[in-house]
Amino acid sequence: MSGISYRRVFSKKKTACALHEHVGKEEALTWGKFRDRLVTIRDVDAYTPPESALPGGIAEKGFSFLQHEIEQPAELAVGVFLFMVRSQFFHDANKRTASLMLNGVLLQNSLFPVAIMNRDSEEFHTRLHDFYNTGNATAMMDFFVEATARLYRSPAP
Repeated sequence: MSGISYRRVFSKKKTACALHEHVGKEEALTWGKFRDRLVTIRDVDAYTPPESALPGGIAEKGFSFLQHEIEQPAELAVGVFLFMVRSQFFHDANKRTASLMLNGVLLQNSLFPVAIMNRDSEEFHTRLHDFYNTGNATAMMDFFVEATARLYRSPAP
């Protein structure tokens, strides 16, 4: 994919837009650039993402904060995902783009990628819904730890 450098820190606006250009193509209202109008999150009443004039500044400040304040790579990766999905930088395909960013941070740090399996989907969406409404990331951080353990747990001999 052009526009994506794996040598750079993966959690940047430019990288997010480059990824979104592919995952949001012909599906989102626009793709490869931040949204230009207000959006809402389905079934979430207690939280509205930032106004469309704000995503660029919020992204730069948020990615910078995450990169400089979180030392643990797995925590950084989940932090990038949560920051992106709650901010809703794009009209659509936010979770897909954020998932690629999460896995980019993990792979850059020689960690295994994460996938949400069907068996974990309901729990993931329940905890994510709570995160959208409260902004409290604890349950989502715990979810990723638990889901990763299930995903990579060695079968008993």
